[in-house]
Amino acid sequence: MAWGGFIDKDGSQYLKNMARAEKTLKYLEFLKIELNSEEKIIVEKTIQIICDYINNLREEQK
Repeated sequence: MAWGGFIDKDGSQYLKNMARAEKTLKYLEFLKIELNSEEKIIVEKTIQIICDYINNLREEQK
């Protein structure tokens, strides 16, 4: 993936996935405020899974 230049199909899809993940994480962080402690743990685990997935995508792009 080239910055400031041509982005191929894979690079474009990567950026779309990152934007979706960011929106999802922001929503989950907001939602966490409204939940009880047991539910917060579940949401935190979900956030961690998404972050791990993003890190794997980032490693694949290198």
